[in-house]
Amino acid sequence: FIDDMHSILLGIPVEDGEDNKSDQLFIEEGRRLLCLGRFQVLPQGATEAELFRHCWSEIGELRRADEDKTGSVILTPGYEGDLREFCKENLSDPLKWLGIGAECVEVTSMDGGKPGIRLIHKLGEVPTDSYGEPVPLFG
Repeated sequence: FIDDMHSILLGIPVEDGEDNKSDQLFIEEGRRLLCLGRFQVLPQGATEAELFRHCWSEIGELRRADEDKTGSVILTPGYEGDLREFCKENLSDPLKWLGIGAECVEVTSMDGGKPGIRLIHKLGEVPTDSYGEPVPLFG
């Protein structure tokens, strides 16, 4: 999974210029990757009910811990359903009904080589403040 995410980041084209949408996408996706701290792998061919239970358990854990920029991935090898539809109907829409928007819990289906669902708690905006002068690493 991490290798797949890394490959996606490396596949973002590099362009010259200050207002570069590719650079912004790279930064945003890199931040999402770095905040992932919890990983679950469902058994091969898990049911929709099992996926539902694991997702809501992870959402509950992220909300309980209430730490910014934290996330979970639930990998679903062999899942035969439509992950995008599952996420919308069983996670995103109910979260909205509960008054919990995407700024609090971001839900993303990943249908690539390693299908799964990414849940991120309070990612926030990309910081725009300057970090000051670089600190020398050696000496």
